[in-house]
Amino acid sequence: MNTKKSKSKQLHISITEEDLAQIDSKAQRAGMNRSEYVRHTALDHQIEIPPVPTEVLNSLCNISTLLNKTGKPDPKSTTQIKKEVDSIWQLLNS
Repeated sequence: MNTKKSKSKQLHISITEEDLAQIDSKAQRAGMNRSEYVRHTALDHQIEIPPVPTEVLNSLCNISTLLNKTGKPDPKSTTQIKKEVDSIWQLLNS
């Protein structure tokens, strides 16, 4: 028995570029495409956003510490910050 409903109707709305970017960003974080995300939010369905990995939070804390230490990062801190950002990028894209 197939309980999946056929989607034969379309809804057209006008929004700003900024709103579209925000919707796309939230949809991506939720692991959905734009249509799925808009449908779920409009129909009050629960959307589960995966938690931020601990490694990413730790790297962000390290960056914050480096920036707060001096206000302006020195060359050594800048190198460390770049390494942390690269680490975050790799974690998010793996």
